[in-house]
Amino acid sequence: SFAAMAILERGGKQVPISNLAEATANLMTFCLALQVHGAEQGHIVGFQSHPNQWAVFGSILGTSEAATVINLHPGEGAQLFVAAGDEQAEDIDLFLTDEEGTYVLASDTGGDSTPLMPQWTSSNRGYGIRAKMIRSTGDRPVMVLTAMLTVQ
Repeated sequence: SFAAMAILERGGKQVPISNLAEATANLMTFCLALQVHGAEQGHIVGFQSHPNQWAVFGSILGTSEAATVINLHPGEGAQLFVAAGDEQAEDIDLFLTDEEGTYVLASDTGGDSTPLMPQWTSSNRGYGIRAKMIRSTGDRPVMVLTAMLTVQ
């Protein structure tokens, strides 16, 4: 089952609600392609489902802004950390950090709008995930979604 939550900030950035629909469609299309590719390799790829953990995070980011979610515990095994934005997104960087968000453990800074980081995670440590908006069309704020996928 899935649950969603939004934390809104008074005076925060405003984007059309269609941007959320675009970002969601782009992320789901990307995740589906990864699921199909994984199945072709004999793997099951799905949203991480470790107890008491979120699988998808979102933020509205301006150029050079980043959002970090910390205290993530995806468990032992192969994970795919991915991100996608709305149609304004041109370049999003993605970073896997230590639990406090201080040290970068892995990154995808490849200059595209759909970063992907395969990573083996440990059951006895926590992680953070940081998405950073590098460039968008017209320097507009972008809805960016980040997801954790588990590979079995």
